[in-house]
Amino acid sequence: MLKPAQRHAERALALVTALAVVLVGFASAPLAYAADTFEGRDLLYRRHVDAAHISWEGDEKDGHFTVKVVDGSRPRPADEVFVRLGPDADTRGIETSRIKVPHRKDLAFLGKPGDVIWASPQDYIYGWSPVWAGFGASHDIPEKFFPESVKLELIASGGPGDVEVYNTNKGELADRLFSSKDKQFSIFPMEPGAHAHTNWAFTKPGRYDTKWRVHAKTREGKEVTSDVQTVTWLVGTDEELGIPAGTYKGARITTPAEQFDIGNPPAEEDSPNTPQPFDPLAFNPTKELPKCTHVSEGHLDLRTKMGDDGWLAAFMRQDLPGGKQVDHGSSSVVIEVPDKAKVKVGKDKRFAKLASAVGTGEKWELPEVQKAGIPWPGFSTEDLDYTNNKDTKVKLESFEGPAGASFALGHYDSLTGTYEVDLQSRDQNQVWRINEPTHVHPSLVFSHPGFYQVEYTISYEKTTGERNYDFYTVFYAVGSKAIANSCERENAETPVATSPAEPIQPNPAPAPEPAPVEPTPATPVEEPAKPVTEPANPENPNEDSATERLVFDHGHMDAFNVDVQDGKLRLTLKEDVTGSHVLRAPETVELHVKSAAKMDIPTGFPGEGKDRFFLPQTQDHNLLWPGWDTLSTGGTGFAPGIDIEFTEVSGPGQIFLFGTGFTGMTPLLKDGATELKTGAVREQTFPAHTHANWVFTKPGVYTVKVRAVGAKDGQREVSNEAVYTWTVGDEFRGKGYVAPAKPEEETPAPADPVTEPTTPAEPTAPAEPETSAEPATPAEPTTPAEPETPAEPVEEPTQPGEPAEEPATHAEPTAPAKPAEDPTKPAEPADGAPVIPVKPSQPATPEGAAQPETPATPEKEEAPAPEKSPVSASPTKEGKQVKAQEVDKAKKAPRADTSAPEKSPSLSQGGDSSDAARTKLPRTGSDAAVPLGVALMLLAGGSGALLLRRRFQQQDSQRDNS
Repeated sequence: MLKPAQRHAERALALVTALAVVLVGFASAPLAYAADTFEGRDLLYRRHVDAAHISWEGDEKDGHFTVKVVDGSRPRPADEVFVRLGPDADTRGIETSRIKVPHRKDLAFLGKPGDVIWASPQDYIYGWSPVWAGFGASHDIPEKFFPESVKLELIASGGPGDVEVYNTNKGELADRLFSSKDKQFSIFPMEPGAHAHTNWAFTKPGRYDTKWRVHAKTREGKEVTSDVQTVTWLVGTDEELGIPAGTYKGARITTPAEQFDIGNPPAEEDSPNTPQPFDPLAFNPTKELPKCTHVSEGHLDLRTKMGDDGWLAAFMRQDLPGGKQVDHGSSSVVIEVPDKAKVKVGKDKRFAKLASAVGTGEKWELPEVQKAGIPWPGFSTEDLDYTNNKDTKVKLESFEGPAGASFALGHYDSLTGTYEVDLQSRDQNQVWRINEPTHVHPSLVFSHPGFYQVEYTISYEKTTGERNYDFYTVFYAVGSKAIANSCERENAETPVATSPAEPIQPNPAPAPEPAPVEPTPATPVEEPAKPVTEPANPENPNEDSATERLVFDHGHMDAFNVDVQDGKLRLTLKEDVTGSHVLRAPETVELHVKSAAKMDIPTGFPGEGKDRFFLPQTQDHNLLWPGWDTLSTGGTGFAPGIDIEFTEVSGPGQIFLFGTGFTGMTPLLKDGATELKTGAVREQTFPAHTHANWVFTKPGVYTVKVRAVGAKDGQREVSNEAVYTWTVGDEFRGKGYVAPAKPEEETPAPADPVTEPTTPAEPTAPAEPETSAEPATPAEPTTPAEPETPAEPVEEPTQPGEPAEEPATHAEPTAPAKPAEDPTKPAEPADGAPVIPVKPSQPATPEGAAQPETPATPEKEEAPAPEKSPVSASPTKEGKQVKAQEVDKAKKAPRADTSAPEKSPSLSQGGDSSDAARTKLPRTGSDAAVPLGVALMLLAGGSGALLLRRRFQQQDSQRDNS
């Protein structure tokens, strides 16, 4: 707890008011009451209160210091409220409003041993009984003051007895902070944002008008002193204070303070620090809880979000079978750490930091990587907006455990096995920073069996300097004895507040709907995921194209995300870079491994050697953090085990996948394998969310085909097969689209994949000087005949005048349906046609070959005319050109998934009778522009219609020119 000038941690005004919402579920215990009134003021009790809170009023230049009272999380003028200390008890009936002075020399300032005095406790008691009081300082004190110069002074008690404010910590001497009778304890330093919970003792019942004052010094050396502010406490029973009987609504006291044991007088050589025989159950804070939620296995996260009141709120979210989720308030969750979680902390240098925090030998661990039958708690900042946020900090506010016990939270250095300590009970000033919206699962280590009460402080600081805080207390029952003796279990299978799994935005899985996967980041973090090239439509840069995959090079990502849709397994990619749990089709994403990931892999680890590219299982915020997630399959009727099968892996080097922990390197693939190659299988035997170490041995472009395999009702079930593209090394960033996996059947497209002809129907020379191989008169096709294109072009190619009859404005969105009939005819991306991003484009005609005349004519807007060379880069209506070398690369590297019949029919907007051809080739360019354009119009209203109109006007202009 708090110690002078060293242990008052930075804390928030946003205190534990959010707890009341969840604690309402515990009907057997009294709850926090709304403020009653007396003499026109609100009575504050059974709630969090800062009984003296340094505040700044006014602007920086003309403002002034004052002392307010924090009611829950809201600072209020002191003359609006009374802080009420009345008779109260915990859930067992043990009095919490008075104490009996024990035989302890360090507490002699309270009175003689055996004296009964009124006191509000520093420790949280369920229901905030009788009042959970502290003191603190606002975070918004002007920077013109030296932070260390801000001090809070208690001038007088203004009551019938003395006032003492102090801390008592387990195994330590009492820490005296303020005293109304001893002037050496009248002033205490309070840096901006500092806060503490303490014991407040009053030697007699009555009214106490405590008087406070603030001192500070400007950076120019000017001393500033505030006016004196009075904070009134009403201490005692209603009768003793002259308040109407029954005003204070406390719990029934069955064990009053007079019955407390004060111990024996200590021997001269004894002190509170004398070691006592170890009893793992001597400290059991869960006994005060009438019921609590036990977590014995599975996934849960301590999450934070901004509440409707503008204050940070912390809560624990637990995943239940069937995709259900339930949120738990502070001090209501007991996380079980069974004996099967025992590990051994060695004396070698790998465990030096951990050994310093918890000692060596047998310990209990909740590991980073999820294990069956052991809880898997994490921390999540996914609900926070990092747009204007500096970072999120996590600290240990308080810690209690078995005698001599300690606690550490940290992670492994994946290659050396060294345990890095992020938080520990032996140094509560340590800060753990989470710099982006993500969720992480550290390793938690406990030194002894027994009960642990850990209070976390989560602070959220904006770039403006504004800070917001909340606290969350977790109980850990370590070892079988503690688990068996914890509080009565709350039925966790009936959640009080469920949240459905995050919706797909939109559905990226292969399905017959034309809705595309969300193509662009919503709110980029640190640096946005950037397309490889400029957007196809300069008027709407958010539209994606087959050659414009999103490039992700940092942040959390479940690359292999398995869930169940319509009773079928579905494989998608789930990322937390552009939002929270954004689902995407893997084909629309490029996973980039920066050159900054390059390092030497030590001997004995998979992929050992120099200049490897390494992504660790513990998040590095500058690198990609890929994993897999099968949690959503739980409770859906599928067997717990889901296999992730790698059906095809190709690239310039090898890929390795493995884990690390206390035992060193752990193979994660079937049969103890570590190389991710064709035929490799990750057997996930229970629903889990896991991260691992990745090693790529060479730079370049890698493609991986993956599917998920499970069982339902005894039958084997297989998901869609997804194609993942990895680019390794900075020089390959954005190059993923030139080397996808090979299609099942290559069908070269005769049409120009880049642009529609803008020249007259009778070309006499190549349109671009870049393509000298193009014949001067390509009226007759010279390329190999296409097996499927002749059937479709002959349906409606002889009506060149039909497009000219279209109205110039094209107000009707269905007008361009006819051009979509030829799936082999790509559109001109520079004209702004959006492209369905789920499927890459079809391979183009071989370089230098002439373009046949007939395939071009299915575009109803075009008169039959020879096409330009597919290698050329024709000027677009926007005055831009497509790079010829990129087109060339696209022709040489066939697109993946070109024979995916399940998608193509859905791209048709009208009566395309060429079903055979359509099921062989994906839609690109103007072929796909109509369905996506309609979707955009429906989503964007008038702006979508304007975009379509502009697109059609450009097509009309081209026809007029021809």
